Amino acid sequence: MATLENVKLLLSIDDDKQDSLLNIIINNTEKRLISLLPLDVEEIPVRLEYIVEEVAVKRFNRVGAEGMTNESIDGRSNTFQDND
Repeated sequence: MATLENVKLLLSIDDDKQDSLLNIIINNTEKRLISLLPLDVEEIPVRLEYIVEEVAVKRFNRVGAEGMTNESIDGRSNTFQDND
């Protein structure tokens, strides 16, 4: 799966330990994107594949911090948007 390899490259992951989690994130992202497309679209068009990769990276980085809207630790602040 090219998407999985691209996401791993973007995240600098070179082992296979995270593959199951990444596959779940990618599959859920694809399903969500397809649900937003016209009803006759059953798979992600090539020109939109980058969206799956970008959203998968963002969601992977938020694992364990889902729903956080603001966090500040030692002067470092994190705020996540509600829409990926």
